[in-house]
Amino acid sequence: MRQVNSRVCSEQQKSALQYFYLAARELLARVVLPPLNVQRSFEAALAGVTGEDSWRPTHISKLAMMEAVYGSTSNIQRAHGVLAGRLDRYDRTIDILTGVEREFDEWWEFYMLHDKTILITRAEHGSGKRFTEDELFELPVWASGMFTNSGFSFKMRKKQELVWIKNKLVEFELNL
Repeated sequence: MRQVNSRVCSEQQKSALQYFYLAARELLARVVLPPLNVQRSFEAALAGVTGEDSWRPTHISKLAMMEAVYGSTSNIQRAHGVLAGRLDRYDRTIDILTGVEREFDEWWEFYMLHDKTILITRAEHGSGKRFTEDELFELPVWASGMFTNSGFSFKMRKKQELVWIKNKLVEFELNL
């Protein structure tokens, strides 16, 4: 996989997050809180460490590219678990918290792999469609600083991301 998380946890963060992981597992095992609440709180804590690498997109659909250029970027959203080989957020986190107990590096790598998203239109998201990589366009590597996390959305700047999308669409049409 080309996309790599640029966030590296300090030993102090690793230790604290492992403690939190074990505590979250205990909350679920003892049925202290509903699974959805534990899943959300676990993800919220990790987002404090992952920052702009949280929910980072790796690919974009052609329809999302067209929507960005000819429609409205508000009709594009990030989606977990719709690319073959990646789990939905809830399934990923519940697997970590209820499956075999793991050491930090193991569950962290699993978490980050399945935290990656793709950009699709709201209509594609609502359709329940699952994608394969050959149906999508790979986004620039994360080190380029494009399509980063922006709160509940992602950055779509006219002079960076939108220019990249327009160039990709032209390149795609020329290669048909």
